[in-house]
Amino acid sequence: LSKPMDGPTTVAATGSFSGLIRIWPVTPQRSITPMSLKGHTDRVSEVVFHPEGSHVLLSGSADRTARLWYPRFEDDVMDDTIASSTVLNGHVDRVAGVAFHPHANLALTASLDSTWRLWDMETGTQLLLQEGHSKPVFRVSCHVDGGIAASVGWDGVMLLWDMRTGKCIGNFPAHHGRALALDFSPDGYHAATGGDDNLVKIWDLRKRN
Repeated sequence: LSKPMDGPTTVAATGSFSGLIRIWPVTPQRSITPMSLKGHTDRVSEVVFHPEGSHVLLSGSADRTARLWYPRFEDDVMDDTIASSTVLNGHVDRVAGVAFHPHANLALTASLDSTWRLWDMETGTQLLLQEGHSKPVFRVSCHVDGGIAASVGWDGVMLLWDMRTGKCIGNFPAHHGRALALDFSPDGYHAATGGDDNLVKIWDLRKRN
């Protein structure tokens, strides 16, 4: 995933099996040393940038935690010593997927403990613990308007959730086998899921079935 910095530099973030996250400059004709973010003690499952253009990152790991990272870029210099992080600690198995709320200071995490959780980014406090999947939850995503979340898991099901009440409002039997990928369309009318049945499916959320 890539994000522009406050200047002509574009960066990409990667996570590794060692637990290390690196931020790489990808803008042509610019020589900048990559930044290394250290904190996870096991492999990184996913890392994403905040959607509103800030340099905040969210990562999930097999060490059962998620981390919010706040790297600083000064005059296009990426310095490992000025990157802070907040640990989101509560899952009892690997954190497989992470996502940001599009408008509020909220983070979402999906875990092999069969739950997904909602966190306050400022305090690191867990706000919701959502159960409903019968097997591990692999991905979670937030709708463009921020009012709905979706989750998919190894039970092959996509569930829709009301972010205000925490209630499940939709159940889509998506895949024969594990559901492994999930995203909303930019207009918010559809969701896409992918599974290890080698299928990608597009769902009309206005039908809710």
